[in-house]
Amino acid sequence: MIIYLQAITAIDGNTNPTFDEKLAFIDAVQKGQNIASGVAASAVGVSNNASGAGSNAVGLGNTASGNRSSALGSKNTASGSNSSAVGFENTASNGDLNNAFGAYNKNNGAAKNTAVGIGNIINSSAWGTNALGYSNNVSNLYGSAIGTKNTVTVVGGNAIGLNNIVTGGYANAIGTGNTVIGQNGAAVGSGLADYAGNLGPQALLTPVSYTPTFSSVGGVTTLDGVVIKTSAAEWAALSANPSLLTEVNGQSVTAAQATDIINNFKQGGNLALSNRSSVFGINSKAVAAGATAIGLNSVADEANTISVGRAGAEKRITNVATGTADTDAINKKQLDSEVLTLNTRIDNLPTGGSTP
Repeated sequence: MIIYLQAITAIDGNTNPTFDEKLAFIDAVQKGQNIASGVAASAVGVSNNASGAGSNAVGLGNTASGNRSSALGSKNTASGSNSSAVGFENTASNGDLNNAFGAYNKNNGAAKNTAVGIGNIINSSAWGTNALGYSNNVSNLYGSAIGTKNTVTVVGGNAIGLNNIVTGGYANAIGTGNTVIGQNGAAVGSGLADYAGNLGPQALLTPVSYTPTFSSVGGVTTLDGVVIKTSAAEWAALSANPSLLTEVNGQSVTAAQATDIINNFKQGGNLALSNRSSVFGINSKAVAAGATAIGLNSVADEANTISVGRAGAEKRITNVATGTADTDAINKKQLDSEVLTLNTRIDNLPTGGSTP
């Protein structure tokens, strides 16, 4: 590292250091000593540098350059004002009041963000977000990713669990392997895939042991019961090039959405594709506006409907109470009773053309 004398303008609050003081400062840096050059700053340990006003660097190789910032542990960097980096190789930079606690966390959000755990990332546009756990990623306002390998890219999105993806505004994904693309959507449950990978600063966990069912009959192509726009010839290439998928259930999808959708199908996760759609269960898909899919392998592909199965794999709804209101569902017992009453009336009709 080369340090030029003329580049040193202040040392430990002294805004007019002498030539000898500058030389002593350079000597201290080269020897790995602590440097507290900011006004009212402190550096304790080995090779720490506290250059921000009122900053603190404690431990080994920490840097606190933001005003009133704190870096504690080993190789942490706190460069945002009023920011804190505590643990090992954490970064709290860019905005005011950013915090990173644990190891390998990178909090580069605009302001007021917190990353806790290992390998979490908060990107520059984030404000008021939280990433808690292992290798989560948040890149927009007011979002939260809690657990392992969750991703939130939109305003007000929340992902809790393992490997969930939220790209719809104010949407929520809770469980394992869920994907929410529609605005105000929700997905709750688990995927069918097992996960394998290596632990490290950025966890790489990939779904294994699940293959979606692909069908192309009469010009209609389906993937796990969901109508998609692609050809049988293109299907083999979808994994390598998801952008070949351009339409799902008649709804156009972007290249980025196509990537999330294909990855979701690979892990047998729940998918809430459309605005205000919701999914509760395992490997279920809601691909129409306001639709709800419930249970295992269910598909809701008509707007404002509730589905508990899919075409060719229908399910019964049991323990249904007797309907009382005009818009209530009726159960089989109630229907049988009405059919019996109707049959009795038919049987009692006059016969042979006689008049009553």
